[in-house]
Amino acid sequence: MSKVSPDFRCPRILRRAAFGKNYGLMIIPEGILEFINEIQVFITKLNKIIADYNRIHDLDFHRSFPTLNEKLDYLRRISQGMMDKGRFPIWNIRDDELFNQLPSFFREGLLVERDLHGNFQFSQVRTEKIIMDMVKEYLDVLREQGRYKVGILRDDYVSLMECAGMDPDLFAPALFKNPQDKYVLVKPDIISLKTLKLSLVNAGMLDTEEETPPVLVNIFRKSQAEFKIQTHFYGYDGRGTDPTYFDCCYAYNLGLTAFHLIAGGATGQMAAIINLEKAFDQWQPAGIPIARLMHLEERKGRLELVMEKSIVDLESNAFKVFKAVREDWVAACECPDRFRNPGPIRFSKQVEEDRPLTLRLNALEFIRN
Repeated sequence: MSKVSPDFRCPRILRRAAFGKNYGLMIIPEGILEFINEIQVFITKLNKIIADYNRIHDLDFHRSFPTLNEKLDYLRRISQGMMDKGRFPIWNIRDDELFNQLPSFFREGLLVERDLHGNFQFSQVRTEKIIMDMVKEYLDVLREQGRYKVGILRDDYVSLMECAGMDPDLFAPALFKNPQDKYVLVKPDIISLKTLKLSLVNAGMLDTEEETPPVLVNIFRKSQAEFKIQTHFYGYDGRGTDPTYFDCCYAYNLGLTAFHLIAGGATGQMAAIINLEKAFDQWQPAGIPIARLMHLEERKGRLELVMEKSIVDLESNAFKVFKAVREDWVAACECPDRFRNPGPIRFSKQVEEDRPLTLRLNALEFIRN
């Protein structure tokens, strides 16, 4: 698992870099680990091991084994059959080998203490670091192959060459694979100063004894892509912001709905508001039976009824709109980046967006041909 999968690709990073945009923003959901089969298997097995230990020994697993090494030693003993007398131990030698190939911070995250309900705390695992490390590792390979380069605006190239007293049109074919485009890319086989000089010598632009002109060295270095990251966890930033006027109206009416459900003896119901995307006078209070929202999930080593998680609906209007404009948002072309800044939250009715954008999109009715 320490190796990068051959199917792992970074096409959008490469395409943006080709147009001089060696920067961008990635949004990684903290629950993405649930959809990586190998990691989900580890989580399920570790949940069972921890739950069994707590039940059999009447002790807390994390108090008994406070350090990562102590936890790993306990898992190693299980894999060797020292702790599990069953024919097929839940944690086998292959599990142990694969688990120990993971970075220590990631293993520690997978062994983090579960919450009071036995849930795995995804927010405690630095998911973004393991994914960014994989991206960086793969991009390093592409850079060595000459496939990950930063495009240079041709006007900038011309300006640099003319300031150095050199003919840009003369040298461009030896340097770039697309010498006439608006953004020029250094040839894939030029991956170092040595290969830069070799390309110039082969093109008859330079003698083997001559030094590479400083301006060409500068242009080469501008083309060298470097993947740097800065991560931030937004798990509580989003839900901890000031409420909007819509938020306050919604929460106030939820409270009223809950009161009337209790007063009417309607237990086992979840308070809800229907028609949120419409005008306030069209809102409708409702009670949703909680039983309809439950399903079986593994908790503390056994199946229990829990509220089903809500994931992105790929058939929703909001996702279809996102899918339709995704390529425009990538902006992997000569066009400027597309982004929006809605401004600060204001507690007033007179705002352009008094409802979440996804809510309004999901309320749209598309005309089908």
